[in-house]
Amino acid sequence: MVKAAATSAAGGGPDLRQTGIPILDALPWGEHICLFYETGDDLLEAVGRYFEAGLSQNEYCYWMMPDEIDRDAAIAALRDWVPHLDAHIERGAADFTHESDWFHGRKELALDMILDDMQTRLGNAIGRGFAGIRGTSSAHWREAYLWPTYRLYEEVLGDALSGLPILILSTHELREASAAEIANAARVHQFSILLRQGRWELLQTPWLTARQPPAQAQVAGFAGADLLTARERETLARLAEGASNKAVARALGISPRTVEFHRANIMRKLHARSFAELLARVHTGG
Repeated sequence: MVKAAATSAAGGGPDLRQTGIPILDALPWGEHICLFYETGDDLLEAVGRYFEAGLSQNEYCYWMMPDEIDRDAAIAALRDWVPHLDAHIERGAADFTHESDWFHGRKELALDMILDDMQTRLGNAIGRGFAGIRGTSSAHWREAYLWPTYRLYEEVLGDALSGLPILILSTHELREASAAEIANAARVHQFSILLRQGRWELLQTPWLTARQPPAQAQVAGFAGADLLTARERETLARLAEGASNKAVARALGISPRTVEFHRANIMRKLHARSFAELLARVHTGG
């Protein structure tokens, strides 16, 4: 295991790294950031800013790209965000790999293999004189049967990064994210970010960390909450926590059909195009 130092040489304090993400201050090594994005341009902006910051700080940067993104087209687009990108690629400081090439059609996520690969990348990077590594991956490759393992991976990754000069950015397409996935991401990441058409927002999930139950929180603080009835706010809070319609029905003593009725009314009142979009608005207070 690589035990590279993650402290500054000057005073032994944390070695803070600029992330390139406008709404985040510099972070210490070992942080795991989650990003929900709306469009392909949003994703390219996020990766571009993230890479530009890392390369300017002498970090090895790699992107495990979604299969549907063309590698050459992505690199061409990233040139607008990363100065001298081709020179960085040529010297081996920036690396781009499709997720299917790495997973090789696996039907399960081998956590040990993933963490071993990260250790290998880190060891090679340190050996070549880089300060550390920053990686980017997405949830595009995951299927329904992989989701439980993916959740476990996200949960253990934070512990695995502790004390190591590594930053990780996990990206999720907003339109493909379910309520449970957004809630789970907020639970297992210290920083969860939303990027929509160039607008950066920090996801706020007060009822996920508060001691009081979601019903008491009543999605307080998000614009539009005053348009909902008390029962609709209660329903929305529990759905945003990741509960299923049946679980909400049991908790509130109503039928699943009534939960569906409340959910439809909530979306109609708030003019939401999708429930994932609605949850993003709730989490950001917007």
